[in-house]
Amino acid sequence: MQNNKLHFDPEKHIYTYDGAVLPSVTGILESEGYIDSRFFTEAARIRGTYVHKACELDDLNDLDIEALDPALLPYLTAWREARKALGIPKFNPENIERRIVSLRYRYAGTLDRLYLDLLADIKSGAKSPTYSLQTAGYKIGHEEMTGEKIKRRVSVYLHEDGTFEIDPHKDATDETIFLCATKQHHWKLAHKIGGSN
Repeated sequence: MQNNKLHFDPEKHIYTYDGAVLPSVTGILESEGYIDSRFFTEAARIRGTYVHKACELDDLNDLDIEALDPALLPYLTAWREARKALGIPKFNPENIERRIVSLRYRYAGTLDRLYLDLLADIKSGAKSPTYSLQTAGYKIGHEEMTGEKIKRRVSVYLHEDGTFEIDPHKDATDETIFLCATKQHHWKLAHKIGGSN
């Protein structure tokens, strides 16, 4: 169930709810120092965008495999194998790149995949502990929107050699830490302190 008042501008990477701008899950984590984007390269960002799109189209059964850039094929192969390992036969289209919003904590975001009670986030770069906080933010927003409980959160790392790694996020304090970062972010905004945006 998507929320009609929630909108996302992909070019500006801005979420709005009923016209009001909301910070994103990743924007909060970056602003509060959990993600250091200085080391992200433009090439890695572009690769991540294309890997996500190829996986999305494949999950929607809408991928033209003949037109796919050969450099993306190992990542797609890794995703297909990871899906099998996770026991996911097919996704509901509503649960692919699903927008979430928390009105209680005032943020929004886009989770990569949801299957039953499993939330999976696709990664094509280096491993980071902050991704557990990212999935916690998505979990909180999804559960607030739907009332449906998420029992498992994972990051799925896709590698250029066609292999994958599933990183389960089992630490219950992830949600507390994410919410603390969110409250700190909004407090800084309210008091015009620091570089929060």
